[in-house]
Amino acid sequence: MDTSNEIEYAYTPNGEISMRFRGSVLWSYHFATDHEKPFVHPLCTPSGIMLTCFEPWDYHWHRGLWFSWHYINDADYWEERDGVPPGRGEGHLRFVGPESVSVNGKRVKLVSRYEYVPPEGGVVMEGLRTLRFHAPRNGIYTIDWSLAYHARTNLVISRDPQEASGYSGLSVRMARTMGNFKILNSEGYEDDATQHAPARWVDITGTSDGGWDLVGGLSLMEHPENLRTPNLWKTSGLDHYGFVNPSPVLEEPIRLDIGDGFTLRYRVLVHDGIMSGDQIEEEYMSYAALTH
Repeated sequence: MDTSNEIEYAYTPNGEISMRFRGSVLWSYHFATDHEKPFVHPLCTPSGIMLTCFEPWDYHWHRGLWFSWHYINDADYWEERDGVPPGRGEGHLRFVGPESVSVNGKRVKLVSRYEYVPPEGGVVMEGLRTLRFHAPRNGIYTIDWSLAYHARTNLVISRDPQEASGYSGLSVRMARTMGNFKILNSEGYEDDATQHAPARWVDITGTSDGGWDLVGGLSLMEHPENLRTPNLWKTSGLDHYGFVNPSPVLEEPIRLDIGDGFTLRYRVLVHDGIMSGDQIEEEYMSYAALTH
């Protein structure tokens, strides 16, 4: 079904871009922000169910759907503390404009560049992000991520050494207005069994406040050409703490020599209602066949 005539866009150069669908905001991508780390929030299903949480009291650095490394050369880029600018840990991400934007009735493509700045200054790594937002179709839509990295010095990208941690990379924090979460991965594991399990995709679906039977969710998918795929995943289906993260450094760090680089690619499939494993797998296979 062609929905392009039901879509509007709002774009602020050096700031953000949003899509409105049938009069309501479907998503907003803050690619250059005073919070430094780019993020997508709000992120809603086609019917309007809010899926994402923004700066919850327990972890203020959780902002909707976002990508952040944890440690680069032992500097923390993930966590934030009181008394520092929003979005800034020990190290911070610096937007390097201008962005490149292309928009048509059915999709948005936005390319932006960033520099990873350690506490002592300078630049240890460059990042190029390309996000492609596709228009809704039959109760779903997709966001494709491509993240290319280039080392400006010898570096190690690593996780928090605490056993219960390991977060790093593309992450989503689900809205606190949702609960009764169900998690399913590509290998058929469910709920708690998906934690630290290798998978090609993980889906999290929940029930929302605001009416009867408001159910929606999203699937995070790794492209099969990604580094170390299938990676291990961090997942949580607790009420008020729905979280999914494929962590490329959960098992071991990424080590780069100066001049080295790599690219990670992901698809986020946003959906109303419950999707079966077979339906998600079909969508994944379509994504896995794409080359760039």
